[in-house]
Amino acid sequence: MTQTFRGSYGQRSGNPLMVVGSYFSSTEQQANRPFQGTSGRELREEFVQAGLNLDACFQTNVVNVAPGGNDIKELLFSNIEAKAAGIPKEGLFGLYPKPTLLEGLQELSRAIDCVRPKAIIALGNLPLWALTKGTAGTIIAKEGYKQPSGITAWHGSMLRESATNIPVLPVYEPSYILRAWEDRARNIPTLARRLKQLNTWDEPPMNFIFPEKYDEDNYNKLMLHLVQLYYHLNNAQKPIIITADIETRNSMVECIGIGWTATDAVCIPLYDILTESRSCWTVTQETQLMYYVRAILSHPNAQVCGQNFLFDIQYLRYYFGLNVNLQHDTMIARHVIYPGTPLGLDYLSSVYCEHHVYWKADGKEAAANDDKLKRWEYNCRDCVKTYEIITLALRQIASLNLQWQYVIQMQRVKQTTGAGHPNAAMMVRGVRADIARRTQETIAHIEVYENTIYKLEAIVPESCRPEKSKTSKSPWYSSPSQLADLFYRVLGCKKMYNKKTGEVTTDDAALSKIGKRYPELSPLTETLSQLRSLAVFGNFLRMRLGPDERIRCTYSPTTETFRYRSSADVFGYGTNLQNIPKGNEEED
Repeated sequence: MTQTFRGSYGQRSGNPLMVVGSYFSSTEQQANRPFQGTSGRELREEFVQAGLNLDACFQTNVVNVAPGGNDIKELLFSNIEAKAAGIPKEGLFGLYPKPTLLEGLQELSRAIDCVRPKAIIALGNLPLWALTKGTAGTIIAKEGYKQPSGITAWHGSMLRESATNIPVLPVYEPSYILRAWEDRARNIPTLARRLKQLNTWDEPPMNFIFPEKYDEDNYNKLMLHLVQLYYHLNNAQKPIIITADIETRNSMVECIGIGWTATDAVCIPLYDILTESRSCWTVTQETQLMYYVRAILSHPNAQVCGQNFLFDIQYLRYYFGLNVNLQHDTMIARHVIYPGTPLGLDYLSSVYCEHHVYWKADGKEAAANDDKLKRWEYNCRDCVKTYEIITLALRQIASLNLQWQYVIQMQRVKQTTGAGHPNAAMMVRGVRADIARRTQETIAHIEVYENTIYKLEAIVPESCRPEKSKTSKSPWYSSPSQLADLFYRVLGCKKMYNKKTGEVTTDDAALSKIGKRYPELSPLTETLSQLRSLAVFGNFLRMRLGPDERIRCTYSPTTETFRYRSSADVFGYGTNLQNIPKGNEEED
């Protein structure tokens, strides 16, 4: 029993909340108690603001010891060590844990069995991995180790502990919040809201309609639901919100999803790479299906809503000539409410939806494995999530008296997607490119780029260059890891860290500081910065042009200042034309 609660603290009886961190800091090691020092004070303050009492919780870590250098790698075997030791490639739930971590997992499991908490709060990547046995989160290869990751994606997901089925809520660890203060605003509402939902922790039943086969029965089932929805719109006394979403593959529309409640959606597959014709239906069947899709999405009683529908509309217009009665966009709605915050559908689900479990990786996995049924289910889930988000976001817009601002921004979206508007013309018609000048500048760019590389190689002799790993394909001057090795190991510079990730960095800001701190290295840092600028110029010179040799871009009003942003279009043509470097810029 002593080992079970070693280094733990707090309430053990009465089914308390359980808070699980990663491992001790040096301060916590001395106190033999979790969540001490600066990080502990931050966690305590977050709990107070969320209406929780940390002292009434059972507090522990995955490992109640302090690894050397506060580095998770001290708890793991490297890939090379694991291979030499004969550890299976899959490891333990994807990782190669050392005995200290294995012992910590056993102690954590015993503590859960003894305390039987009503819910477990997982603070960060390692607890997320440990409590779900790797089924949530991701495993990344980093610095020669397999390491747990994915807390940003899985934040706020309503999970369950793999052995006991106890609810698990993953949120950011306090040490991360101290580096990325803006994410504190995500932690506190999640803690306050989700822990009140323990009695409704699991997802309600969903009504997803999609074909299991491409036969007559499944075709008739799809047609029945589309016809019923169409006549429902015809008989509606007022406009109805209808959500729409597409999935694409090989630049083709793979399927179209339509949702009409927070639990009901239909997916119409169109393109299947595994079929001989690449089409899911006969010409007649697809024509009939698309007739009703068009009728529904253009119906005057359908207030069509999408998530970043500027993407979808480019495909729908190109392949089907479809004009959608677009009235809402969840991305635009959130942008009006909180400009500058994340706008992905998974993030919005974690903020607005009554039930949330991260699902976006399912679509990629289904596509990679050609799992069509999972792909169609994923499409339906996007539709119902979009519906639930927009209904709640519209209420929030009304409560904040932002209706007029939202109308203006949606009008700008319509100007970009609707025929006859100048913004749409910019996207569809594109901009002329001077092909002769482009060729001339490309030749000049190659010459300057190669001369800059020659200069770098003269500054750093081969004997001083960092060792290139067997898996690395990048030359030393283009590899962040090799540059970090050069500056911080070979040259002995003081390490620079990314404030948000806490990782060692050699980004532009770091190079500038190194050049100022070590004037003798300024020729190296300045030449590296010049090479990076040249690489950016090269991206513009190599941008993909349309078949008519014109530049086309997507324009979206989603910058923090609400100006348009530009990017490559959905078919890979064009680029961001609003960030073209102007040349040698003087430092401020």
